[in-house]
Amino acid sequence: MGRWMISCKEHSKLVCHSLDRPLSFWDRVLVKMHQWLCPACNQFTEQLGIIRQACRDAAPGMTAEEYDACRLSKEASERIKSALNKAALAGEKRAL
Repeated sequence: MGRWMISCKEHSKLVCHSLDRPLSFWDRVLVKMHQWLCPACNQFTEQLGIIRQACRDAAPGMTAEEYDACRLSKEASERIKSALNKAALAGEKRAL
């Protein structure tokens, strides 16, 4: 990345990616630095963790394999991502 500060959008993208895969050392540093300076993103990360834990608690006794099988399909994830991107673009246009 080469920068010391990331935007809130970049932060949320990295935090969401961290749910599926480990982040690189540098990405973890950028996320932590951003959270230290941005209370809203810090709260977002905490809320995401609470949601993730609630989902795990909703199905006690599930094995890791069963839990993984309950994940959204790649197609569903892409549809949601596309809808969120469209909504974000529409919001940016309205802000201008």
